[in-house]
Amino acid sequence: MKVGWEQKKLGDIASVEYGFTDKSTLEGSYRYVRITDIDKNGELIKESKMYIHSSSEAKKFLLNDNDLLMARTGATFAKVLLYKDYEPSVFASYLIKIKFSENIENKLYWYFTKSLDYWAQANELSSGSAQPHFNGKAVKQVVFPYPSSVEEQKQIVALLDKTFAAIDQAKANVEKNLQNAKELFQSKLNEIFTQKGEGWEEKKFKDVCAKITDGTHQTPTYFDEGVIFLSSKNVTSGKIDWNNIKYIDTKQHLEMHKRVAPKVNDILLAKNGTTGVAAMVDRDVVFDIYVSLAHIRVLRDILPHYM
Repeated sequence: MKVGWEQKKLGDIASVEYGFTDKSTLEGSYRYVRITDIDKNGELIKESKMYIHSSSEAKKFLLNDNDLLMARTGATFAKVLLYKDYEPSVFASYLIKIKFSENIENKLYWYFTKSLDYWAQANELSSGSAQPHFNGKAVKQVVFPYPSSVEEQKQIVALLDKTFAAIDQAKANVEKNLQNAKELFQSKLNEIFTQKGEGWEEKKFKDVCAKITDGTHQTPTYFDEGVIFLSSKNVTSGKIDWNNIKYIDTKQHLEMHKRVAPKVNDILLAKNGTTGVAAMVDRDVVFDIYVSLAHIRVLRDILPHYM
């Protein structure tokens, strides 16, 4: 522990408050912030809104700028929202408001809840496996390290703000570059395949393919090992995902192979899910496919990769 730092349980330095349970009306003065309004990143989903009328009871649960709200259960279990610059709101019962009794910057704790240390504690203190949840008693057991000096807390928050802003900018730049690359690639594809100049032909798939069919229409019984079985879930990015595969036994395989027996350089095309996305069979391995995949084998005068 650094000099000038403290490490205390949340229950010793903060109170936890459960939210408001009355939501009898959908129209009113206050936004009603529910657990489903918090996304996987701990941010407020601004488009998802419910309102309730103001009342003396509701006013007890009014949120202030920089208040901390924690989801008690569900997909966003233990996520913490820093409520900032939003409209007048009250919070629902499946959310817990954390209120520090000592001089601690709320945003410092918010950053702490994004750390590995916090999540290790949250998972250890939670109850339930299929649906983990936190109660107030468990939340109070979370150990929070922080500098005693409020000024140092503010300096750390400022540094983290600057760092995360730089990360967000870097991510935005990468996403923009990827989008530019995709647009350039698409432009080149369009340029090539819209030529239709001298020596070009235009035919339907059925006229240039030796075979077009799909996989078994029967849901198979899966096993821990055996013959590889692929579905449209394995064709989502232009390449076959050979990692997340399922297996069937030899009896089912022999029956399915009577219908279709894919081989290297055949094309698999997703019929649902990522509809229209295709991938080449890029390895010499025995496998079977589900009805969600179309199987395409071109005639000899067409290059499979060109198709």
